[in-house]
Amino acid sequence: MLAISLMEDIEKDVAFLTSAIAFSEQKIAYCDSILWITSSPVTQWDTSRFYKNINVVSQSNPFFPTTGTYKQIVTSGSLKLFDQSIANQLNAYDMQLKKIAYWSEVEDESLWLMADILWTGINLRALGDIRFSEQTQKRQFIKIEQSSVEKFVNLVSAVKIYRKKTLFEYQEQHQLAIELLESLKTMYHLEG
Repeated sequence: MLAISLMEDIEKDVAFLTSAIAFSEQKIAYCDSILWITSSPVTQWDTSRFYKNINVVSQSNPFFPTTGTYKQIVTSGSLKLFDQSIANQLNAYDMQLKKIAYWSEVEDESLWLMADILWTGINLRALGDIRFSEQTQKRQFIKIEQSSVEKFVNLVSAVKIYRKKTLFEYQEQHQLAIELLESLKTMYHLEG
């Protein structure tokens, strides 16, 4: 039954969105920490804290929704088999996915620009060790030119702003998913 398959897909999205919301909140806090660190001259930065924070700030955490059943419903013309209120919810859900994709793409553009500065100014091996939870004995140097710090700070600020918007969109998507699941359960008398 399409409704059951659709519920399974949306439940997967809910699980991802729950973790993505928590990650986004953490990332915003780490952006604030980076902005605080960078408020002093480069030579005074707490390099260990910088590396731990930038490890999270530089991650994109893309959302790949489980849309197989929805696409099948749309392409086969089966959407007309659903109650109109469910069809409206599915369309709203799909539109919200597009908003998430847009804001994630905008954030990723800032991350790539930020990476250009980081790749030339930090020890990537040390960052890799931190990212993959390995003990790092590598020197955590930072050689970001003072002239690039302002650009870097602006990019971190942009990442924070875009992640806040993405967080809002994740929360909206999560709410739509919960409501859609409840509607499907009620309309089709499903367990879930």
